[in-house]
Amino acid sequence: MPERAVVIMGAGSSIGAACARRFSAAGERVVLADRDEKYCRDLVEELTAKGGKAVFVSADSSVRLDVHNVIAEALEAYGRVDVLVNAVMEIENCEFLETTEEQFDRIIAANLRGAFMVNQAVAKHFVRQYENDPDEAPDGAIVNIMSVEAVTATAERTAFAASQGGLNQLTKAVSLALSKYGVRANSVGIGAIKGEFLKDYEPKSARNTVPLNRIGDPEEVAEAVFFLASPASSYITGQTLYVDGGRLVRAQRPTMSNATAKRERYGRACAMPWLFLFGVVIRTDVIPAQIGENFIEIDLFEVSGSSATGAGAGSAGASVGLVSAAGRSFAAFAAALRTTLSRSICEQSPRPTGSCGVIFEEFQWERSRTD
Repeated sequence: MPERAVVIMGAGSSIGAACARRFSAAGERVVLADRDEKYCRDLVEELTAKGGKAVFVSADSSVRLDVHNVIAEALEAYGRVDVLVNAVMEIENCEFLETTEEQFDRIIAANLRGAFMVNQAVAKHFVRQYENDPDEAPDGAIVNIMSVEAVTATAERTAFAASQGGLNQLTKAVSLALSKYGVRANSVGIGAIKGEFLKDYEPKSARNTVPLNRIGDPEEVAEAVFFLASPASSYITGQTLYVDGGRLVRAQRPTMSNATAKRERYGRACAMPWLFLFGVVIRTDVIPAQIGENFIEIDLFEVSGSSATGAGAGSAGASVGLVSAAGRSFAAFAAALRTTLSRSICEQSPRPTGSCGVIFEEFQWERSRTD
């Protein structure tokens, strides 16, 4: 990979500094931009002492003039810009009902408006490079670093969650806008990572939210950023790579222990893997959940017309009703099936049956005729 010029906004953060070290170690030329002048100048000395090329610009990404100065410094030092790493992440805890407009505006300005301005400024330069010489223009890359709170949220970080969700969508929109110029835009979503991002959390408590049961290192995030900025990811754009130790998976999916608890709670209503109704096999992959006070949710029903053998059967009366309904129309059959299953499950459930029902999230109907 040829020597490229890499702009790192937020280089004073633990992740920004780790990215600077990773790119510099690969022979890339870096521009460090941040408000923390002392730390970044020390980092420049560290990188140059190891044979790297690095310059520093004091900048606030939410100030347009500062963003302009960063690009100007990159062009003066290296003559081009090839990669943008946006590692700015301003975090402030404040309960939703207590958040002021000033607090909200400050977080949005730092995390979202600043990301917009620096993405736009670098993108304009990428486009100019492409228009001047399409054949020789390098494949530009943008990597925005965001939190898993782009898709999850906490009550005490309303403004932060809003800024991260916006950054997630901004990255996707940027990827579409720049794809015709060969420029890619992706993001890296972080969970519990060592450094200032965990300043308000007790380490053990933070670790308990992570399936891998440890706090991540900034260097692990830097590896993901480097990958998304490299030719190895040349066919990847508009995506988010999560470096969170599995935290987001846990947030989105129930654990096996929870499913087991539900089976215990609803007793025999959960032990009905098959219903046989006059040759129509209804497979119920059931993990029931309480929707209201007396509702059970069945996630997936697969209905096929093939006959099968095995345990379990619907009641004879219910079967007759279903066959009669199926003869009229599938809509009538579905309604009868819904009523039958509601009655069957409610009869077997230990819960009160006065207002019991079944909610179908997916109902897939496949009926094949056999000779």
